[in-house]
Amino acid sequence: MMLVKHDGTYYMLAEGLRDRVHVLSSQNGLHWKRHGKLDIRLKSGKPLPDVVYGTPTVWFEKGQWHLLYERNGDKAIWLATSKHLRVSAPVMRPGPEPYDKEYVTVNKIFRHKGGYYIYCHDLGVTDGNWTTNIATSST
Repeated sequence: MMLVKHDGTYYMLAEGLRDRVHVLSSQNGLHWKRHGKLDIRLKSGKPLPDVVYGTPTVWFEKGQWHLLYERNGDKAIWLATSKHLRVSAPVMRPGPEPYDKEYVTVNKIFRHKGGYYIYCHDLGVTDGNWTTNIATSST
């Protein structure tokens, strides 16, 4: 679940029915309006196929929404960036290290000194245990 405030409105994105991201909004943080499943689109503009997508992390920056989410059972972290959170492309896939060879999903993102830092959890093939890691990007 992710909560963000933008232009006086709180937005909650959370995994809902069948592990799909759902959106809610509130003016006061107490009373919430459901908006249903988030409509994520492929670069072609077509709707995202009927696949599992969840673990949302969202922020608003430079006039656009940015959503990181996992898809197809934690097999990659995808990014949807637009004014309406609709266009997605993979930004991080499992591997190449043994500790993150199988699965990866984002927990939290923040900016620091011009870069982006993601706390993520990964599952590797070495011992079958989830690990917590930090990934960085300058863009």
